[in-house]
Amino acid sequence: MAAAGDYREPLRSVLSAHKDRGAWGLSGVLSTQLARAVRLVLDDGPQAPGFVGGEGPICLVPVPSSPRQVRARGYDHAMALARRAARNLGQGPHSVRVRARAVLRRVGSVADQSTLGRGARIRNQAGSMRARTAPRGASAVVVDDICTTGSSLAEAFRALDEAGWRVLGGAVVAHPSRGGQQCGKPPCEIVQVPLDCL
Repeated sequence: MAAAGDYREPLRSVLSAHKDRGAWGLSGVLSTQLARAVRLVLDDGPQAPGFVGGEGPICLVPVPSSPRQVRARGYDHAMALARRAARNLGQGPHSVRVRARAVLRRVGSVADQSTLGRGARIRNQAGSMRARTAPRGASAVVVDDICTTGSSLAEAFRALDEAGWRVLGGAVVAHPSRGGQQCGKPPCEIVQVPLDCL
């Protein structure tokens, strides 16, 4: 699991504005950060250096929001970031072809996680996602804006694995630093990305 930065100011406010206040123009800056975290996951892949995901496609798979949250926001913030990150990764001298795909869906309902502790978040997410069956040889990098406890990412990994996906890891824009405490599995590595553009 890789994160582009620590979940503190100014990144915290930028993520909140993008996700909760419709500041869609921030998706360019945030998707650049997400692409850098995805790149670290790919560079640490099973065949690194030059890892390209095996015989099938590499998909950036966003952790799904509930349909209610998407309606309330007016757009799917995680998919918007995944699409732009995929475009970013396809540019430049070290480009890699990835596609953003809405492979996961929510089943049932989950409580708002913001007030829940780690154990409650894990229980809340358990069994809450299903994935489409993987195309032959397909690999996935799970992407999200924030990893706090890792419960959403862990559930996404479970659902993808159950549907036959080769899960390469997870990448997020931000992770709250807690003195060495890690989010979810596998452990989160904070990528040192300059955030002066924020």
